[in-house]
Amino acid sequence: MVIDVYASGEGYLLYLLLRDYLTDIHSDLCLRYIDRPLTAGGNISIFLIPQPSEWEIQTLSAVPRKGKTFILSANCGDIPECMELKGEYLIEGLALVLDEILNNPQLAEEIRMIKPQIDGDLMKTLTEKLTFYIPLAVAKRDTILKGWKYYLGLKGFPLSGYLYPFEERQILSILSNVGFQDKMFPLLLGRTKTDFVEEIKRRGFVPVEVLLKAKNNLESELNYILLAKSVAENLQKL
Repeated sequence: MVIDVYASGEGYLLYLLLRDYLTDIHSDLCLRYIDRPLTAGGNISIFLIPQPSEWEIQTLSAVPRKGKTFILSANCGDIPECMELKGEYLIEGLALVLDEILNNPQLAEEIRMIKPQIDGDLMKTLTEKLTFYIPLAVAKRDTILKGWKYYLGLKGFPLSGYLYPFEERQILSILSNVGFQDKMFPLLLGRTKTDFVEEIKRRGFVPVEVLLKAKNNLESELNYILLAKSVAENLQKL
């Protein structure tokens, strides 16, 4: 079955989380990303628009809909048949899709129970580092990197992201460039091999390793993305 998905802002991160989840469980459901808020040829259409623009509101209000349609927003306004989510958009939106569309109420309830616990020392370290240096972020999932880039970008802070272990040599090559050594810091979002960490240290860097507990890949990705949001909220430009 094909599910068409249109997303903007945080909604795009939600789309990526759902895409990764379906890939991990080898589902026969297929998410097809569409670049306009219109119903296409899929069996179901999902619109993930936390804060809809005037154009999105006008389009969704005027264009006839085909098949089952789900509109998830934090601010529905005048959009007809829109489901307004309260609280953390990523958590509530993910849980709703899992429950009502993907038929996994147990996992949906687990997601709803997530209450990110942010370590004070880690928050202090990250905000201090990010204020003065560009993070060279390393993660095993591209969705995590996109989440960090999105939230930091909203506050005007750049991030350079790389996938581990596929881009391991590229990461070490960048850290070997003396032109970068006083501008960047390695940010390891997840567990990596000890020898990789040692290679980073040999190049004169002390990496910040962020290891978050999770029951599964979906919860892990969500936790790292929510951490990025919390960190970004604490950042202030000098």
